[in-house]
Amino acid sequence: MHTSEREELRTRLPLYTYFCDFYGLLVEIKHGLAALPAGHAVPAALTAAAVHTRLVECLREQYRTVQRDCTPDLLRIYRDAEYAMAALADEQLLLEVSWAGSGEWLNLMLESALFDTRNAGVRFYRLIDSLLAVALPSQAHAELGLVLLGALEVGFRGALRGDHEAAALSARRDELVKFVTDVRGDDPTAHAFEQAYEHTIGPQDPEPASCRLAPLSPWFNAARLALVAYLLVSAAIWFIVMHPFRQLVADDPTAQRVRAEQQIGKAAVADGEAGSGPTETSGAISAAPGSANAGANASVNVTANVTSNVAENVAVNAAANGSAAANESAAANGSTTASASKAAAAPQATRGPTTGAAASKPTPRGEVL
Repeated sequence: MHTSEREELRTRLPLYTYFCDFYGLLVEIKHGLAALPAGHAVPAALTAAAVHTRLVECLREQYRTVQRDCTPDLLRIYRDAEYAMAALADEQLLLEVSWAGSGEWLNLMLESALFDTRNAGVRFYRLIDSLLAVALPSQAHAELGLVLLGALEVGFRGALRGDHEAAALSARRDELVKFVTDVRGDDPTAHAFEQAYEHTIGPQDPEPASCRLAPLSPWFNAARLALVAYLLVSAAIWFIVMHPFRQLVADDPTAQRVRAEQQIGKAAVADGEAGSGPTETSGAISAAPGSANAGANASVNVTANVTSNVAENVAVNAAANGSAAANESAAANGSTTASASKAAAAPQATRGPTTGAAASKPTPRGEVL
């Protein structure tokens, strides 16, 4: 132990810290005993003799530390706290834990081994009376009051066991609370248990840089950058992988033919709309001079375009199949197309040019040219 720690022990005896250490060991033993399956052999570490040895060694180690580093007055105060801890362990192992070593514990009680007495149920409350009667209590007496109060809080009852003693037990607790508060001062900012705050980090005790957690903002920034990089790389990979498929679709003859047919159809519709423009005047429909010729020309153009498209399709199919019958069909289709073209052009030849008198002749109501 360092010199500074020894000086601190001489001015403030950490009795409550010793109590917490001892009770932590006791709770560990109780949990181990409670977890044992029924009917199974007890492990060597949880036999009555092994438990007795562990608890006694814990108390004796504390006693040796106080004896070496503290004054005789503080050592006497520690002995009272040690008695309270021994009484608490004996009562809980005898009355609150169901285990195979409870009968054997009667001969291994900590009170008997350390103090050579068997009267903890009464002597514990006598310690409280002696503490409350101290004329000039110190901080060490306040620590002892915390130990006695802690023992009552975790389950020690002694002579006040039973529901009919609940009021008396509550009164003893209140006496200890008042004593500790009076000795330590009525400071609203003070902590009930100073030991719990000895290792916390506050504004006056900054955390070392080596123990500090890494800031979260760099991690968030790195995650965002990684997400952006992932999206860019995945998009580039997608375009690279899909490029051959787009090229294949663009070079496909069937796709080219479909696109050409769509363009031809759009052009035919546009030509038809441009060639037909009838206007209605005073409920009569009249055609401007030359409208018949324009309509005939549009019909011829549309028929020629469709004929060319059909002939091209038939020629492609004939070349792919290599059949003579397909060639004859293409020729027949060509003849039929020519006849259709002549038939479409016949009205134009029959009508011929219109004279001025005929053009100026009024059109009867309801007659359409």
